[in-house]
Amino acid sequence: MKMTHQILAPVLAVTVVVGTASSADDPITGLEEAMVHVDAAAKAWDKITGTPFPDGLERKRLHANKATGGGAGILKFPEGYIEPRHYHTTAGHSVYILKGSLKIGGETYGPGNFFYAPKNVAHGPNEALEETEILIWSDGPLDLHMGDLPPAGDGQ
Repeated sequence: MKMTHQILAPVLAVTVVVGTASSADDPITGLEEAMVHVDAAAKAWDKITGTPFPDGLERKRLHANKATGGGAGILKFPEGYIEPRHYHTTAGHSVYILKGSLKIGGETYGPGNFFYAPKNVAHGPNEALEETEILIWSDGPLDLHMGDLPPAGDGQ
């Protein structure tokens, strides 16, 4: 039986990646006419809850683009964390490993490695071999489906 969870956009992009904006003056959302600066080193980590992913993820919100629904943030995986296989149908997202190491598809990747996951391409499981931080940003709002893509013509 295929397990699918859909988090309506922009919950993943805004909640997992950047969180929700508290007001129009929130520097995280910024004004699209101006450059946005966030001192990520000075920001506290927020625990991520209420998603189909296992507990243990933390994030630092960096930016949410109200016009596109995309966003950017830093995610921290504890050692041994396994991000399950999943996909998005509404947008793709980019990942850049800042510190630590991830095992992805039998290969191990560390700082300086970049990945792009287009929409409708399943990715994961990804295992943090040590505490790992990634910079993640999305092209737009992300829905979230757990597992593999359904076969063509399966109503999706």
